[in-house]
Amino acid sequence: MHQFIHVNSYSLSTPKKAKEGGHSVKSIVGEANRVPGNHPHVKEPLPPVLLLGKPLDVLEANCEAWASSMTDASGRKLRKDALCLVAGVVSAPVEIGEGWQAFRDESVAWLKRK
Repeated sequence: MHQFIHVNSYSLSTPKKAKEGGHSVKSIVGEANRVPGNHPHVKEPLPPVLLLGKPLDVLEANCEAWASSMTDASGRKLRKDALCLVAGVVSAPVEIGEGWQAFRDESVAWLKRK
């Protein structure tokens, strides 16, 4: 049985040196909201379940507002490819059965500590 927690950081725009298919805040929010075309790897997506963090409908705007209010160490505006979102996925196979809820709850507790 394989389960995993994947956490990554994202910027408002995909960095120029990003590998093919790089992601931005917009694409991650689109995937999380199940916007068609943003989740080709999931055949029949279910509605999202928010367990921790900001509501998805305000997430992109919050990232934009935060990034525009920040400056670097020299007082300059942040680059458009500066990281402004940390997002993740907790996943487990169907075989986990009733153990899913405990695994999910422990994962959220771990994320809160981080």
